[in-house]
Amino acid sequence: AYDMSLAGEKQFAELLQKGQLPPRSLLKMSHQVELILNGVKYKLICTRKGQNTFRISVQGSSDGFVLTNVRILSDGGYLIEIGGTSQVAYLTNKGDVATGMRLNVAGSNIVFSPDYD
Repeated sequence: AYDMSLAGEKQFAELLQKGQLPPRSLLKMSHQVELILNGVKYKLICTRKGQNTFRISVQGSSDGFVLTNVRILSDGGYLIEIGGTSQVAYLTNKGDVATGMRLNVAGSNIVFSPDYD
């Protein structure tokens, strides 16, 4: 969701610089994300609350959420703060139909399965 937000902002600014009127959809604040971990599909809603702050909740649940701060590190990693604790994460594979997404968080590898609908 963080990368999607940044990409939308960048494209919005590029279109403005060219003198074009960009669509407002490039600046949308909520993104739906589906992740499959250990055979369980999680449908998340990631809502941008500030420049680096996101509210992450499970789709369909109104009572539980997590606030997180995300910053890009100079080496391409992400510094992610949740509940007062920070971890460094690296996206080692963005994922495709065959492999899924791979993250390294605090030295541990996490593999999200691809969606085989």
